[in-house]
Amino acid sequence: MNITLSPENAALVEKWAHLAGSTPSEFLNEVLKDSLGMFEDGSGYAIDWLGSRYYKDRQSAERAVAWIVADYKKDRDPSWPEIRIESEIREHQPGGKIDFSIKLFTRQGVERIC
Repeated sequence: MNITLSPENAALVEKWAHLAGSTPSEFLNEVLKDSLGMFEDGSGYAIDWLGSRYYKDRQSAERAVAWIVADYKKDRDPSWPEIRIESEIREHQPGGKIDFSIKLFTRQGVERIC
């Protein structure tokens, strides 16, 4: 895998790697290990991150929505009250940026998932 960094990010990697006494590769791997761990720890970080960005195409947004809904449903206790989940995918002009929102409807009211 080859990853191309923007000039700004490459400069930051060099700066912080040097300060940490690491090579750029060592530094990036350590930072990614820490950061990517937050996506997997069940804290909701992945849902927040996916829900706060713009997507290049509708298919990518739909894939993110499907993952969030499936992730939310997998941890639900079957004895909980019935729920309904609704999502809205929006395309913004100009530029065609795409984002979405997901809401949870229960007897207690409406909760925004992201």
